[in-house]
Amino acid sequence: AATFRPPEARSARTILIIDRSDAPVASAAIAQIGFSRRADDYFAAAITIEMLTQACSAIAATMPGVSVEVEHQPRQIPGPLIMKLKCNVADLPRLLASVHSAVSRLQSETPGIELVESAKTRLITAVAERLKGSDGAAEVILDIETYGLGRDYLITLAERVAALTPSDVQRAAKRYLQPQTAAVVIAGPAGSLETALKPFGTVTVSK
Repeated sequence: AATFRPPEARSARTILIIDRSDAPVASAAIAQIGFSRRADDYFAAAITIEMLTQACSAIAATMPGVSVEVEHQPRQIPGPLIMKLKCNVADLPRLLASVHSAVSRLQSETPGIELVESAKTRLITAVAERLKGSDGAAEVILDIETYGLGRDYLITLAERVAALTPSDVQRAAKRYLQPQTAAVVIAGPAGSLETALKPFGTVTVSK
């Protein structure tokens, strides 16, 4: 059994700017601890991440030259959840605010049934696609054995995902998303960003 100590809980959002004075483009990572692959509500949490990914893609589509990626690595213990942002320096404060708002909406509003059903379909389809190839099938089997998911995991997967409700997804968002205590790391010109980012949290500059 895993005996790793969980990380200490964070009490506030912090922002570290790695000063790149001449950089025309800013890169940022919003990082927090996510959830375990063994979590009882793993599928609801996975749907939450899928919906967050779609929301971030929608934000990027409205802002030219912007990219937003969501990456989560579930493990025996809760793994990292990271949102990676890249944009023009002047757009970064607005982009951070938009992403923060998207995360907060997942927590405060029950998602529409159409959005949840679409996310559920994508999750089931992704697993089915992995099973089509020998490498993907081997990875799924390894996950089942590594995380003790049960011999009936693939048999019951579609049924368990289909049973999820919008309320289940909102509950997972409230439990696992941590916009108020995330660690934000930015590579960009500190002179242009430090003052503008102070409303988001405590700002530290590394030269």
